[in-house]
Amino acid sequence: MLKVDFIEKTIGELFYFKKGTNKINKKIIDNNKGDFPVYSGSTENNGLMGYIDYFDYNGHYSRIITVGNAGETTELEGKFSLAQNNGVLIPKNTEIEKYISFKYLKYIFNIILPKLAKGADTGNKQRSLTNELLLNANFCIPVDKEGKFNLEEQEKIAEKYRVLEEKKEILK
Repeated sequence: MLKVDFIEKTIGELFYFKKGTNKINKKIIDNNKGDFPVYSGSTENNGLMGYIDYFDYNGHYSRIITVGNAGETTELEGKFSLAQNNGVLIPKNTEIEKYISFKYLKYIFNIILPKLAKGADTGNKQRSLTNELLLNANFCIPVDKEGKFNLEEQEKIAEKYRVLEEKKEILK
């Protein structure tokens, strides 16, 4: 087995974080029915609240829950909007998909970000993840011999995590 080299980065070195808005709620969705999904910070149904007739984002993003199941990360692609208690990572470099796998990020962030969340899921206090905690979070990413991000290795690692999750579900 070949040795894979990694480099440590902070999320904030590569991404901005944009939170969802409290301007979108069930009433707004009901009054503006359409084809574009709206995601909240819920984990139920992957956070899908409903469909609206406009969108705020169009592209490929990592969506991160900031309240409740704080730190849980999913991958979103296409046109959508965000309600409160979640946000998306916006690449600082528009070419990022050429060298970073969003599947890899999802698995890695699901390991590190929930551990950074503050608070407890008891009573009225929910776990939360601030912008500062999120953007300062360190993670490791595979690099090639020249020190450039290795997309192929990221995809291989993401596939191993996918298979592992599949086997965990079978065991349940």
